[in-house]
Amino acid sequence: MSKSIDLPDCYNYKPPITITPCAPTPNHSLYLSNLDDLMYIRFYMHYVYIFKKSVEVDTLKSSLSRVLVDYYPLAGRLRTSSEDENKLVVDCNGEGVLFAEASMDITAEELLIPCMTQHKSLKKLKCKGNTKKMLDNPLLLIQVTNLRCGGMILFISLNHVLLDGTGISQFLNDWAHLTKNSNSNLTIKPYHNREMLKIREPPQIKFPHPVYIKEPEHTNLERNFLMWLLAQNVVNTSIIFGANEVLRLRKQCTTSSFKYITDFEVIIAHTWRSVTKALNLSPARVVNICFTANIRKKLKFQKDFTGMRLFSFPLRAQ
Repeated sequence: MSKSIDLPDCYNYKPPITITPCAPTPNHSLYLSNLDDLMYIRFYMHYVYIFKKSVEVDTLKSSLSRVLVDYYPLAGRLRTSSEDENKLVVDCNGEGVLFAEASMDITAEELLIPCMTQHKSLKKLKCKGNTKKMLDNPLLLIQVTNLRCGGMILFISLNHVLLDGTGISQFLNDWAHLTKNSNSNLTIKPYHNREMLKIREPPQIKFPHPVYIKEPEHTNLERNFLMWLLAQNVVNTSIIFGANEVLRLRKQCTTSSFKYITDFEVIIAHTWRSVTKALNLSPARVVNICFTANIRKKLKFQKDFTGMRLFSFPLRAQ
């Protein structure tokens, strides 16, 4: 597996344009649940798709305009709620999404060479929009970059407040369907109402939530884990666990008390232990680890529900 490479310059031969829904859409304020509106998911997710064959840009624009009729909140803008200045809502006004075209002197094969770290210059592929700004900003930004080999790159920036991972997958599949089938419509329409996740009035807290309990601060940076972590130089990397690695880890934690352990439990347990060892924390220190879990099967969501259905679950151990 190679190191990441620097990408050549990306040539934007046209200024970005705005793509709006091709038909009238509902004009209203869309409520966002507390799962949608968590402070730590107020950012743009970035997705890079590499294709060895390209699709006509006009076809992509047309199908995008069509899919936005059903996914009309993506064509809106985030606003501050009139009822609570700390809450966001979606102003479904049909203002549209940002779409850019570009070209790059590289092939799909060169881009698909496996590497340990992210390409340092992936940002060259981004649509030139402001993904740091949350309010009054396009919620979806797309750039299509044509490659030397005849392929293309689809770089998508989507505000996480609108969709979770499954939601973006649902949207992309529907966009792809309309791209391939220009005369068809979506058979299952997305469901955007998030009222079912609205908090109870008055709120009812039935059990403790350790992840939201603020621990006393310490002057020692090593004990104040968050401050210590923020002071570190964090580097993104990929760690691949193959079947052999998982089997070896499983043998280390299988006991008479735990005869069956899932792959996820094996990996998360060893990651948890390795991180706490590397940080040289006190054995008596309680350490939380949070992971994202899908709550679709626990709650009776509609199959086509587009809101946030992933929740961060905490575990604690010494």
